[in-house]
Amino acid sequence: MALKSYVVRSLPIGDDYRELVGAFLGSQLMVLNDFSNSTTSIISDDPDLCARMRSCSVGFECIEEELPNVESPTAFVIFPPETNSTQDPEIAPMKLLDGIYNLLAGQRARLYISLVKADQSHLQLVKSRVEEALSQKEIRITKSSGGRGSPSHSTQSDLFYGSDERSGLTALLCMLNETSLANGSAYKILFVIDGDTKLLSSYLKSKTFILNSIGLRSKTVSDLYREVQGVDAIPFSYNSLSRLLFFSDRIPRSAKIRTIEPRQRSEGADIGNFLKDSVSQSQSRIRIEESTLNLGAIITGLPGTGKTFAAMSIISRLSASKVIISPTKEWGEFARLQNLHLIKIYNSSTPINFFRCADERLKDKFSENLAMLIASASSAGPYQSSMEKCLLAAFRRVYSKELCPDPVLLYHQIEEVVIEQHGKRSATGVKYTKHGENIRAALENLRLVLFRPEFASTVGIDLGETFKAGAVFDLSDVSNRMKQFFYALILNQLYAFLDTFDEMGDGRLRIEIALEEAQLVFSPEEVSPAVMDLRQRIQDFRKRGIGLMLITHSITDITPSIRRLCQTKFYFRQSADVAKYALSDLGLDAADPDSLSRIRGLEQGCCALSYLENDGVQKAPRGPLFMKVGGFRQASPKTHGDKPPFAPSGLVCDATFRLLNAEKLPLANRKVELSYLGEPLEQGFTNGIGELKFADLILGKTYLLRVPGEKKKDSKEYRIVASERVEITV
Repeated sequence: MALKSYVVRSLPIGDDYRELVGAFLGSQLMVLNDFSNSTTSIISDDPDLCARMRSCSVGFECIEEELPNVESPTAFVIFPPETNSTQDPEIAPMKLLDGIYNLLAGQRARLYISLVKADQSHLQLVKSRVEEALSQKEIRITKSSGGRGSPSHSTQSDLFYGSDERSGLTALLCMLNETSLANGSAYKILFVIDGDTKLLSSYLKSKTFILNSIGLRSKTVSDLYREVQGVDAIPFSYNSLSRLLFFSDRIPRSAKIRTIEPRQRSEGADIGNFLKDSVSQSQSRIRIEESTLNLGAIITGLPGTGKTFAAMSIISRLSASKVIISPTKEWGEFARLQNLHLIKIYNSSTPINFFRCADERLKDKFSENLAMLIASASSAGPYQSSMEKCLLAAFRRVYSKELCPDPVLLYHQIEEVVIEQHGKRSATGVKYTKHGENIRAALENLRLVLFRPEFASTVGIDLGETFKAGAVFDLSDVSNRMKQFFYALILNQLYAFLDTFDEMGDGRLRIEIALEEAQLVFSPEEVSPAVMDLRQRIQDFRKRGIGLMLITHSITDITPSIRRLCQTKFYFRQSADVAKYALSDLGLDAADPDSLSRIRGLEQGCCALSYLENDGVQKAPRGPLFMKVGGFRQASPKTHGDKPPFAPSGLVCDATFRLLNAEKLPLANRKVELSYLGEPLEQGFTNGIGELKFADLILGKTYLLRVPGEKKKDSKEYRIVASERVEITV
């Protein structure tokens, strides 16, 4: 079999490695301690070795790595002075090389502990040698006393000379007898030193008896693995071996948390494997009823712990429609594999009118939600309420006339309302109050959105149909400042679509919504309007068959009231400052050191889970328990691919403006200034035939063209709709 190396990533808490030893009995292996990078690896030709150790020993985890190099190895036949089979190894671990990693950290030195299974013939040979050596060791001396005329007598006393050697041989014989009674489960142990060996060999000699040292000829790990098989060494028993095995203190230790095994079900979404005692992967599968996700789910954990992969795994196994909003590119490939529409904000020409209300009956609710979400996402601070009031007034005016307004005209209406409520017009312009100035500043995000041709378009894709088919909204190309704003715009359209669902969906999941980095839109403040709105929505979603999955880095990113409403919790590795809150949410003892250690040390892809289970009568709570997340499934091919259902072209144009006087003669060399949404864009001078060309204007949108005069009062302004050619009479 091919030789493989596995680096040890985690170990069970404590020093009792009898479970590990029991898992590899029958296989040859080497434990490599590499002090240059402070890692411990297991090398073996048994392909199932690490899987057995992982399943038998709670807390053991390893991953495959490349085989190391070998330079000039030297083997040492050792006999530890503490070997005593009468001691309980759980009480008296040997700690043979305790502290060696601190001594040798960073040095180019490696220590291999070679374990080769000893057969019965070798065991009996060593036993005979020990018995012969013991028979030659006297334990008492007899002395005679007395002389002439006095009676003689003799006395006996213990012989202390050579007692250390005899006690060692006695302990070794006891160990060999113990091994014989245990069906001969014994291993020959060699310590092999490679690299800078002087300090390491000196340390080894200070901790144990070196019976023999042998220079090896091996040039590779494979050669070394074969060569140690023929070296004569002392066979150690099962118990002694478990006391001799040691690992770096730098390897994380996994605590045991005993949880109830989940009831095996044949239906529901298969999401992963149950971890026995919180760390040992079992064959028991965990399935959750799709409809239980109607009560909300939260996935939280430190970066790199597997949150997104877990969300993909769960969502891929659901039969319902799927809508994901993500600020990263991770979901792009998922969209392709799941046949979902992939809409890349800022990186495609997909037109979206985020201000289109699809249902006449919902226009008032649509206006209120849109005003609330935009105000929450605009960083208006103490002026948020005033801004929301202005937005709501503008939206009511617009939506009372049309449901699909021009976004640019809608913005102009917002500015009109801000002037009415927080400004005053004069001959020289508009003077705003402090509130007005701050509201206009907070509208900068909205202006930036409408500067994009695809979002200034009146006609756009049908988001309702897109949600039905399933979609991933990729915000990875959006600046961090704008991501929150786009979350608000997409969520408002999604909320409007969900408001059309009836309330007969309690028993099934109709649509699953996942929000990556949900803290971008839902602040940890309980009084936030967006949070208060979400609290009510999660309760309404249950009746409508709507699942909402919030994905965050920290549980404190989401308010406790929202976390309480989310009945399905996937808690991955937590930071030290929030671990106790995570345990409390899950129903575990927040003061238990083992629980704290485990939730702070969960391996990648492992999480603590609390969920509901439909037992046929009611949804009953299950957990907390621990699980290893499974992989996600690829959907069957469909026809729409990753293109949205509607993507018209011609969103921009190159516009040529021609200035004419009252007699229709061209005005040459006249200065022209162009503005859009109150922001200056470009300026220039007309040519000899009175023309000036501006590139990449949004087709059909209104621009302000200003022709300065010699005096300010002589300046003239014109509202121009962008097209390929426009004539203006000045």
